Amino acid sequence: GVARLMLLSTLVTSLTDVPAAALRIRGRAAAFAIVAVLRSAAMIAVTWYLLAVSQRGLAAVFEGTLAASSVALLLLLALTVGSYAPAISWRELLAMLRFGLPFVPVLFFTWVIDFSDRYFLGAHASLDELGLYAVGYKIGQLLLLAVRAFMVAWIPLMFSIARRHEAPQVFADVFRYYAMGLGWLGLGVALFSPEAVGVLATAPYQAGAGVIPLIVLAYVLYGVYSFMLSGLLVTKDVWVQPVTLTIAAMANAALNWWWIPLAGMWGAAWSTVLSYGLVAVVTWRAAQRRYPIPIPAGSWLRLVLVGGGLYVGAQWLGLSPVWK
Repeated sequence: GVARLMLLSTLVTSLTDVPAAALRIRGRAAAFAIVAVLRSAAMIAVTWYLLAVSQRGLAAVFEGTLAASSVALLLLLALTVGSYAPAISWRELLAMLRFGLPFVPVLFFTWVIDFSDRYFLGAHASLDELGLYAVGYKIGQLLLLAVRAFMVAWIPLMFSIARRHEAPQVFADVFRYYAMGLGWLGLGVALFSPEAVGVLATAPYQAGAGVIPLIVLAYVLYGVYSFMLSGLLVTKDVWVQPVTLTIAAMANAALNWWWIPLAGMWGAAWSTVLSYGLVAVVTWRAAQRRYPIPIPAGSWLRLVLVGGGLYVGAQWLGLSPVWK
């Protein structure tokens, strides 16, 4: 059923990581960008067809992800066909394991934050509400694509910049422009969320547009957290992140358990916002102690407040039909 589709789509998506990394190492940014755009287009097209034409319901969301990841995997393998050889370096493998193993719980607990709300909604709400939330969540996750696209380009550049004396100030300048771009993109997705649902799904799913601004806010905070990791990655302090995500995932599960029976999909959305807000704050404080970057908390809190204020103002002026 849906659970199998979700697991299969996750597996295929994870298989794209190695050929994608090979493209990045070879500096083939244009090829990487083209594959990323085609993946997004395939996901949107397949999901729209399965929801609007074939009436597949909730399964369409995961089938769209699976189809898009499969297309991306085939393209990436074709582009990197000469990059693989049957050889292994045990020294390099051990070094990678020492650095990478702490990120295993990070991936697991990030998954808990992203998907435990669906479990509690399935247990305490109707399948109709779960479907509405899944559609709204998927559109709000457009911010996640933007964050990951930026981080793909930023991480190799970050390590090269870190060697410079002025690196902390450069990091702060990059964050300023990154935050502005993320904020404007989030505002655009939030304001046009009803239109996005209208394109991707049928009329009964329109009610799911209401939670999209909250999901957008959650992933703006996720974007802040992702950038704040820069200092921890430079100093190779890999244990802060798993501890932070463990605490946030436990808080998220507790909030979902308490809030969803009371408020349904709205409780699920607010739980995600608060969880990623916690992750952003704790990661910022930890990173500032280990690798100080002149990014005051007010700079990214203003991003959230100004974006939220513009959204509320647009609603008040009637510039977006999300409450109609």
